[in-house]
Amino acid sequence: MTKAKLPKTMLLSWGVPPAAIGSGIVIQNLARQFEPHEMVVVGAWYPFHPPSEWQPTWPHIVYGMIQPPFTWRGELWLRRLQWPLLLLVSLWVLLNHSCQVILCVFPDELFLLAGYLLSKLTRKPLFLYLHNTFADAKPNDPFFHWLQERVFSSARHAFVMSEGMQAFFHKKYPKLDCSPLPHIINAPIVLPSELIIPDLHQPLRLVFTGNINSSCSDAAGRLKEWIILNPDSTLNIYSGMDPSQFARLGFQGEQIRIKTVSYDILLSCIREGDILIHPHGFTGAMQPIEYQTIFPTKTLEYLVSQRPILAHLPGDCFLAQFYRKHDCALIVDDPAIEAFSDGVSRLRSDPELRLRLVKNALKAALLFQGPIISDHFRKVVIQKTSLIHKPFSNHDG
Repeated sequence: MTKAKLPKTMLLSWGVPPAAIGSGIVIQNLARQFEPHEMVVVGAWYPFHPPSEWQPTWPHIVYGMIQPPFTWRGELWLRRLQWPLLLLVSLWVLLNHSCQVILCVFPDELFLLAGYLLSKLTRKPLFLYLHNTFADAKPNDPFFHWLQERVFSSARHAFVMSEGMQAFFHKKYPKLDCSPLPHIINAPIVLPSELIIPDLHQPLRLVFTGNINSSCSDAAGRLKEWIILNPDSTLNIYSGMDPSQFARLGFQGEQIRIKTVSYDILLSCIREGDILIHPHGFTGAMQPIEYQTIFPTKTLEYLVSQRPILAHLPGDCFLAQFYRKHDCALIVDDPAIEAFSDGVSRLRSDPELRLRLVKNALKAALLFQGPIISDHFRKVVIQKTSLIHKPFSNHDG
């Protein structure tokens, strides 16, 4: 069946390949669903991240700024100083590629501001893709509130990362037109009937992927504590964070290995482990709504990993609801090291539990296949660019 023609779209995102961060992986998997005549991507270049394979049949990537290492002093200001360059490069791409639509991704207010201003300047339809809440996550920041009111008013449609985020936005901003556009998994999904789970290693290999920040640091602290108390175990961490940042958090020693790898080989690295640990914040510096609605990027890689997941998280957040609905992770919702330890012991001693969880995870992963997600994106953009835009007022929420 012939796909409907997508208006040429310029996707503006802070994280693009080869960025080994959550938003970079999300955009990589989304952009790969489209062809160069349908989409062009503008993002930040991460010079110290390993390169990833990018086919000429996928959308062209243009870099509008350089992302300094996060450990550099003044990293934020170095990014901000490049904002005029980002705006000019994005304008050049928009005109040179004859783009008809602007898709702007948050998190990152610099790219969101650039997309908003370009939409106003060129009168191109603006679409949003929100991986996190925006002004609600920074209630005391006037700039965030100023920008959110304007992008919400201008946007034809806001795509959000999860059903939890959609429910929150529908309740608080009822006139904001939004729908879920989850992270895509492009990796082949093994049929549950073909699944073979290897025996556990000795010492036991735990795996964590991603960064440790306010969204998960308290729960990740229990993982660190457990590793220290169990010398017959190892922890492999695959992250875009610098090892020195992990060291400052106490993740160091002979049992812990930290590595930044290309997304192309991430799954094969994960599968060298025995149990995948998914810590999610019980408490922290973020606003409560963030902990309730976040659907971390690593979730989908975990689902297709063919390894059991231990999810250490509050029982009432959207992520816990997802894992519980699909029975695809062992949930430890008690913020105590003893509860975390009991969870590891259950998975370690019960091969039938491990097999059941992994089979269910593979079934749940089918919901995130590329054609399903990209078809929704295509249909919404085509529909909304053919409608008269109705303005939205932040005061309606």
